[in-house]
Amino acid sequence: MRKTLDTTNTEHGKALFESVADKVVQCESKLEYAIAGNPCIVRSSKPHPKRAEFFANLDKCSLDQLIKMYCPFPSPLKRAYTRVRGILGRVKRKVVG
Repeated sequence: MRKTLDTTNTEHGKALFESVADKVVQCESKLEYAIAGNPCIVRSSKPHPKRAEFFANLDKCSLDQLIKMYCPFPSPLKRAYTRVRGILGRVKRKVVG
């Protein structure tokens, strides 16, 4: 069994980590690098502005209604922009790289 550093916040987290430790690749990293990729390590994330509204509607609406209310499908223009940007990014990587 590999030696694991004390990288968990609770005993429960430590037990969960140890249960998968042999199935994941582990490496050492500087704390600053980890915080840059996940700032919630040191501070809680801000709740979404519509969080209270969502939970107020949770028992009143169906899942389909909630999805339409809180996860709107992007407009055709936005979808086209995203697709073109992805294509141009792939072209750029082939030309530059």
